[in-house]
Amino acid sequence: MRNGTLTSDFPPVIFEEVTPEGESIASMRPTMRPFEERGRVLVVEDDVAQAELVSRWLTGAGFEVVCATGVEDGIFLARFADSDLIVADLNLNGGSGVQVAHASREAVPERPVMIMTATPSYEIAVSALRAGVVDFLPKPMEREMFVARCRAALENARPRQATRTVLAIGAHPDDVEIGVGGTLAKHVKAGDRIVIATCSGGENGGVVNSRATEAKTAAQMIGAQLIMGNFPDTKISASDGLIAWLSDIVKTYGPEIVYTHTSRDSHQDHRAVHDATLVATRGVQRVLCYQSPSTLPQFAPTQFADITGFLDTKHALLAAHESQGHRDYMAKDVIHAAARYWGRFSSGTFAEPFEVLRLGA
Repeated sequence: MRNGTLTSDFPPVIFEEVTPEGESIASMRPTMRPFEERGRVLVVEDDVAQAELVSRWLTGAGFEVVCATGVEDGIFLARFADSDLIVADLNLNGGSGVQVAHASREAVPERPVMIMTATPSYEIAVSALRAGVVDFLPKPMEREMFVARCRAALENARPRQATRTVLAIGAHPDDVEIGVGGTLAKHVKAGDRIVIATCSGGENGGVVNSRATEAKTAAQMIGAQLIMGNFPDTKISASDGLIAWLSDIVKTYGPEIVYTHTSRDSHQDHRAVHDATLVATRGVQRVLCYQSPSTLPQFAPTQFADITGFLDTKHALLAAHESQGHRDYMAKDVIHAAARYWGRFSSGTFAEPFEVLRLGA
């Protein structure tokens, strides 16, 4: 190899067939094997001791492992060697694990890539998610957690057809993520298609362009379709205009499940969106109302979605709304405490609560 070392239990990759001029490289691009046969992991890590450690963990769990210790070799193997999962360190000799993720996405778009880092940040998370990274592994790690998340990444890559279309409606950017972010992440794992309708740009809570960009980033994190309306913030009315807009969305996407604001809310925009949704979704069998920071004590949920295992994704979605990070209700400990409280009413540790408008089959 050029500037790294390669250790492997793989069947050998025949690099000799690749000429300096690049002949036959195109024919060597890897393809994903049948899901049942997947178990080969490419580890890209320039700390030799760390690479050896995670390799032992993976081989002990039944995986085949290949290691590259530089970004060039990691990119080369991502492009031309057969692997089913890539685990790359964020900071590598000569570059970044995100570059490896980009190379993997170009070669095999459906292959999952995970990033190991001791210094995560919002900016890094956004750039990595855009490169197709599916998970962040914190350093230091425990063996059981590391292996479990590698298995989960492979499991989540299992080909699925979208079984349902889910529509989440919010008055402002971040409403949906606060109320139903964990549940939407759970829908994504189930293979459902997600559509988010945000009625206003939230201009009274920040700069419209910034908030729209933040909403788009959050939607991209879970592969959701985002539809932004231009109804006036703090003056949204359950008028024919809003009803018609939401009705067109319902007609276009045909959702089987709709999430919206509760009527038991002190914010007039939230109540207006609730009332308009009630009319626009009259043909939808399953409509549930979520909690927001302005929800009143009269909120009376009877359905609780177990979001254990999806709370980190919810935190990441909320972190995308960077301009709102100063608000108390966006604090990580507040979100965690609320989910833990509602978890008492579900089968899991963390949950999101819902009132039922309609609960069809």
